[in-house]
Amino acid sequence: MVNKERIQYLLDKYVLAKISAAEEEELFDAIGTGMYNDLLSNHIMGRFHHQQAEEMNIDEQRANEIIAKIKHAEKETANVIPIQKKHNYRKVWFAAASVLVVCLSTAVFFLSKKKPAAELISVKEQVKGEMFINKENDGTKAERFQLEDGSFITLKPGSSVKYPEHFSANKRDVYLSGEAFFEITKNAGKPFFVYNRNLVTHVLGTSFNIKTDDNNKKIEVSVVTGKVEVYERDENADDIKQRKNKGLIITPNQKVIYGEENKTFDATLVDVPLPIVVNKDSIQVAPAKERAAFIYESERFESILKALQITYGVNIEVEDENINNCLFTGDITDQNLYKKLDILCQSLNNTYEVKGTSILIRGKGCK
Repeated sequence: MVNKERIQYLLDKYVLAKISAAEEEELFDAIGTGMYNDLLSNHIMGRFHHQQAEEMNIDEQRANEIIAKIKHAEKETANVIPIQKKHNYRKVWFAAASVLVVCLSTAVFFLSKKKPAAELISVKEQVKGEMFINKENDGTKAERFQLEDGSFITLKPGSSVKYPEHFSANKRDVYLSGEAFFEITKNAGKPFFVYNRNLVTHVLGTSFNIKTDDNNKKIEVSVVTGKVEVYERDENADDIKQRKNKGLIITPNQKVIYGEENKTFDATLVDVPLPIVVNKDSIQVAPAKERAAFIYESERFESILKALQITYGVNIEVEDENINNCLFTGDITDQNLYKKLDILCQSLNNTYEVKGTSILIRGKGCK
């Protein structure tokens, strides 16, 4: 007997035209038993008569195709279901088909040109005696949900995660495919691990993003708050320390890019560093009201650069020490870190570049 979550999962994939041949056969076989009539009716009616029906991820052409297919259910059933079972399926399948026709017709009536909302599909499965939850985002918007430990995952479109229904006593494991943003509840005695192909991200309590670049065969981990350890997964390694030695530790406003082909780790700064505040037990993004103002009247560069380092947690070096003695006047409060540096460097006709997780200002001091 197929559980109801599985039926809902297959039905959603069928309507969205993302179901495989094997899954479609599984769905039709289950419907044909007659055991899921109420579930089928209630689930579809709920999906298509919801107040947000106009935002469903299905266009009119696809809806008409499904309706046409269901109207010819007898012919389709002959192709999908073995002949010897045909007399058992026809009655229940046509009952289900009538529900689908009504619901899909209603959906077509409410269709608009709006972008489809997020579509989070969830299903449970048992692996080696342990129950796991699979979540897949089939929509075009990120979807945020909470884990049993209070942590949150924001799953990006086209991505999926798998995790135990109940975490073990000494650790929390999540398996990611694609991209997601994690906000992890701190628990020193129960570390959190994210497995993404050959890469492991280990964290005690923080927020970070993991993104897979299939085209370039790279995985990017960027930290917003806290600290994470990133290392290569090696099932053949006898000692966990041996595996960790292959990775890096990154902090807020830093990211690491793991090259899957060459097994390389490159640490650098995130695309848009954010102001941070260092507390006793953590490093968090600074609230807007707590962010420092950068308004200067003939201020030495040395003081300004120190303020930037503290605000963003980024190391800034100068190629020529004379730069520190130069003066700057202006208001750069509302600019991001890189724009601030652009303005500062332009005032001296200098340049800067990101070198790993540091920034180097190139050029000579003022005259």
